[in-house]
Amino acid sequence: MIFLRDTKGKRVPLSESIRFVEICDLEGRVAKALILDDQGTIRMIDGTDAESLRYAQTFKVTFCKLVELPDIPG
Repeated sequence: MIFLRDTKGKRVPLSESIRFVEICDLEGRVAKALILDDQGTIRMIDGTDAESLRYAQTFKVTFCKLVELPDIPG
């Protein structure tokens, strides 16, 4: 099951038919996609994963490059 959480900490469930979550840039290109499969396994893909080509073709999306920032000791 997938939930969203608001700024007050309230968890909002999504319909069980929602199985994909996309984190996108300002143009709507996908940086990361979370996939919940029929067995309950969650996978996270980006444009570098082999599965991203099939995902892009299936859902007619484009993946963008994801810039990973280094950890800053703090």
